[in-house]
Amino acid sequence: MKEKNNQKTIIWILSGIIVLLALFIAYFFILNPTIEKFATKNKIEGYNFAVSNILNSVNMNGFVEIPISENQSVILVQYLDN
Repeated sequence: MKEKNNQKTIIWILSGIIVLLALFIAYFFILNPTIEKFATKNKIEGYNFAVSNILNSVNMNGFVEIPISENQSVILVQYLDN
């Protein structure tokens, strides 16, 4: 009887390890690439939005001031080639 309980325990432990490995593989090969693709797509959209807003401001006002730190900023001025 004791040997049967020991075998059941070993089977449960091995089953748990298999399930954990399956979850680990699913995360790294399915879920993680999906999350990375979503994050990368949103970063690209954010960059494009920021750059287009900066360019629109330069075209409308002739310049745009971008603060870098407390005492520093970058001023972008429209270049006109005659």
